[in-house]
Amino acid sequence: MLQQVELIEKPYAVTEHRARCYVTPSGRIVQAAMPPEIRHAGLLGPNLTALVGWLKGCGRVSYIRIGEFYRDALNLPISGGHLAGCSTGKLSEA
Repeated sequence: MLQQVELIEKPYAVTEHRARCYVTPSGRIVQAAMPPEIRHAGLLGPNLTALVGWLKGCGRVSYIRIGEFYRDALNLPISGGHLAGCSTGKLSEA
């Protein structure tokens, strides 16, 4: 028996969340709120956020290099600034 492990073409899934829009009797457009867990999670889900944390904390990788890794290896362009915000925000809370 032989097992082989391979990266797939897109090792992540993109989920789009949409909030419904309503028109009030006065004609004003009101957008429903996103669930708090969706708003709090932001762009990166828990696993991609954990990968940022591991690369930054254990790997001592700069945010610019992490962004390059996400762009080159995962085909997911994310700015270093966004990764820094993700790291100092969600990961600090965890």
